[in-house]
Amino acid sequence: MGRLKKEYMQRPEETVLAWKYRLIIGKANKQVKLSWGEIANLLGLSCSGEYLRKTAYGILEFIQWQSEEGLLKMDEDGVFEAIEAIDKLEEKRMEMEREKIRMQDQKRQVKAMLREWARAEKIKEDIQQAVAEVAKIKPLKIKPKKKLSNYTREGAVLFSDWHRGTKSNHHWNLFTDVEYEKRVRKLVEKTILYGQEQKIKTLHVFLMGDLINGLIHVTTRIENMEDIVKSTKVVAETIAEVLAEFADKFDEIKVYSCRGNHDRVTPNKAEAISKESFFDFIPWYLEARVGHIENIEFKENEYDDEIIVANICGQNIFAVHGHKDKMNNVVSNLSQMIKIFPDYVFMGHYHHHEENEFHMCEVIINSSLSGTDEYAKDIRRTSKAAQKFIVFDKDEGRLCTYNIRLDV
Repeated sequence: MGRLKKEYMQRPEETVLAWKYRLIIGKANKQVKLSWGEIANLLGLSCSGEYLRKTAYGILEFIQWQSEEGLLKMDEDGVFEAIEAIDKLEEKRMEMEREKIRMQDQKRQVKAMLREWARAEKIKEDIQQAVAEVAKIKPLKIKPKKKLSNYTREGAVLFSDWHRGTKSNHHWNLFTDVEYEKRVRKLVEKTILYGQEQKIKTLHVFLMGDLINGLIHVTTRIENMEDIVKSTKVVAETIAEVLAEFADKFDEIKVYSCRGNHDRVTPNKAEAISKESFFDFIPWYLEARVGHIENIEFKENEYDDEIIVANICGQNIFAVHGHKDKMNNVVSNLSQMIKIFPDYVFMGHYHHHEENEFHMCEVIINSSLSGTDEYAKDIRRTSKAAQKFIVFDKDEGRLCTYNIRLDV
């Protein structure tokens, strides 16, 4: 075999085209003892030996026919033209193969999208059924109230970093299921109290992620007191009841939502897909649970599932969880992405109160409801448990901010 290969290698004086002619046409004329597969490999062709055989015989028949008709002389030039035709056919075959692969990739993408939609629709149906069962046991109804048309102020309450399901018990914080309920109750009561004192007409509720503790680290899985799915259902029902209570106290309720990093389905950040999040169950549940209440409106994100864009009293508001942003660049990044300059940016994630101004845009970081957890304590970072309620006026913009302490 080594001797044969040496014999059939390209000769120094031989062009590539002449070399192909010698092997392919020689094989078709039974003058070359290599197999068609060996010829294809030797010439570096990507086609199979069988494909090369059929093509060579077809070209040979074509040349003979052309020669018999007087259209092509059966000389070396004519055969070279035939060999060039093989190259062109091979290029065409490769292009067709590439197009076939592209079509297969597109079909896989479409099927994946259809599967995702089907799963989402099935989940929504399951949630709607669960909500219907809960509604029979625990109906949420409010009495129609007189519209306070002379009120013009609007409020924004920031719900972020509740981390329901985690447990903390040390000098700086006590957080359990019971404490979670106490803190949510205090947050609702204070929001209503301050909102009524400020004569709020519209209340904007921002659900800014990490309302559940999730599965992202081993330490959080150890701290979690119960199954993540149960935690998600509890938080969703808690917020449904809160929205119904707000709807009974204020003229209009507008609800916005974006995902956090603790909400993701898979613990491995590298494998995580942003669209796979336990957080998505919460807005689906809420719409099914309290969507019948006339003065509650759920606002969809126009640009991205993780970026809220709102308008409060003529002020452009952006809101994100914060795990993909830093305080010092969030204004420039989002304004360049969305092509709108914000007046305010709301963020969570960092578990502490902080505010700063960048070119007349105020960045407001919300504290956490859960307070100092084991991780924060171990890296020597403690913070107060709190959530923000912000009052806006159409003439003055942000009028005041209530930093509602929840751990006292």
